[in-house]
Amino acid sequence: MEKIDVYLSRISHLVQVGLFSVTLLTIYYTVIPLYKSAQMEESLAKKEIELGALTEKADHLYSKVRKWEVSQFVKLASTSCAGWDEVIKGGNQTVPKIIESRVYDCIFGVFDSYDFSGLSNKDKNSIRQYLVSINSKIDELSLKFNGLYDAYPSELRHDPSLATGDKESTLVKMDEMLRDLGYKLPEKEIEDGNIRMGRAEITRNFMAALSDEIAKVENIDW
Repeated sequence: MEKIDVYLSRISHLVQVGLFSVTLLTIYYTVIPLYKSAQMEESLAKKEIELGALTEKADHLYSKVRKWEVSQFVKLASTSCAGWDEVIKGGNQTVPKIIESRVYDCIFGVFDSYDFSGLSNKDKNSIRQYLVSINSKIDELSLKFNGLYDAYPSELRHDPSLATGDKESTLVKMDEMLRDLGYKLPEKEIEDGNIRMGRAEITRNFMAALSDEIAKVENIDW
């Protein structure tokens, strides 16, 4: 009996050691991996939140860069292709005739030469597509204002009240001064002056309309 008790005691110890070993293995292969996995998931979630915040900041910064780039392009295209550069160089009295060259080709020339390095290819393509879309609108504006420009002299002769003479213009001041002295400018000179001023007004209106059309590129739904 004593031998049996010894063997049973030894077996009991062995079983306890075995159970302990199984418990350790269970912890090692299940609990620890699950704990590490939970830690990794928590760390990943934090990184995703940080990445989301950084992405939002980057998008906000990119939007500012894009807005600035597009506004600079609009200024350059309007100045170069709507005729404002000639007005700036020559002063208010220098107003070019409407559409002496192809405005549409000019705008695309500015687009192709402009450095859009800060924009994505997708956004550059959106700008290009918008410029393609306004070709017919530019043609409509050209036809409309060229018609007004060419018809203005005959319409002015029919209705002198159409004269858009600036009261501060040199011609008007000279005419007033001569009238005070008992003289009068020749009718032809006055008529030519009114035609020039009226056509200048028409041209400026065209330039403004064209600039407004180009500026609409800033309203693209990016």
